Amino acid sequence: MERVIQIELVPRPEVGQPWRSRKYRVLFEGKEIGVWKDPECSAARYLLEKKLAAKSDALRSYRGDTPRLSGGIGWLAGHTVREDELTSPTFVKWRPFPVARSAPGTASDDLEVS
Repeated sequence: MERVIQIELVPRPEVGQPWRSRKYRVLFEGKEIGVWKDPECSAARYLLEKKLAAKSDALRSYRGDTPRLSGGIGWLAGHTVREDELTSPTFVKWRPFPVARSAPGTASDDLEVS
């Protein structure tokens, strides 16, 4: 099954710290699902997480009426876009951020109940 998303460029903030990369608002079935720098890959992960799509589904993105990118949701969910000043944007394997562990004795430790 094909899933279609719309992407819109989010304007950079006029004050404060400027963004290092562009960000895009992503709409699925007319509802905003997120704002990301790599909209197709992030939207694929979102759709899988919310069970709105299967890994075997196709994803097609548009910016207005202009087609942007299409591919398998499973493949896109497993990748992200890496950008740097020396090379053009490249797809790389996606890795989630590691879960931070609390230091012993902090408020987030499990409480012992007697």
